[in-house]
Amino acid sequence: MALNSVNKAYVEGQRAWIAKHNVEKGTVVKVIRVADNGELGWYNDWIDEMDSAVGGTYTVDRMPITGEDDIFEAGGIRLETIGSTSSFYDLMFPYYVLEVL
Repeated sequence: MALNSVNKAYVEGQRAWIAKHNVEKGTVVKVIRVADNGELGWYNDWIDEMDSAVGGTYTVDRMPITGEDDIFEAGGIRLETIGSTSSFYDLMFPYYVLEVL
């Protein structure tokens, strides 16, 4: 699915953030705040389960870099918890709520 201009702006911001902070699978990040659904072109929703992640430290599990400007890349970054068997496996967080540690 092709991106609209708002989603494309999100993808460009996410790519720049990833490059600036050298983010890759295994990078440790902290979730610093909640996000609004679709905020800044993020093609996803913040669900109640994600609230418990705020203030927590996690590792990046999947980088949605496709290079194809598709909607998947606008969905966010998947995290795994550190030191726990539970994870946010299917939850994709927008880059702007993450702080690289």
